[in-house]
Amino acid sequence: MANALEGKSSRAYVAPFDVRLPKSGEADDEVDTVVQPDVLIVCDRHKLDERGMRGAPGWVAEVLSPTTLSHDQIIKLAAYERAGVPKSG
Repeated sequence: MANALEGKSSRAYVAPFDVRLPKSGEADDEVDTVVQPDVLIVCDRHKLDERGMRGAPGWVAEVLSPTTLSHDQIIKLAAYERAGVPKSG
């Protein structure tokens, strides 16, 4: 991923990396949805801060395992969709 993004403004990150997904207009100290995607691409570097990032990444990937399958496919997927993470085809 990092090699594919070389020379571009986007950057790839791997867990552990906190992504705060605010509900509309929610102040930063009120954000209660924090996820750590296994791999993510940040397209808008203005979303980055010392705590990770605030807002939807441009792309996420989750490595599914039997112990995290339902959490990733139900809870995290719903949070990503609500936050506006683009869907891949």
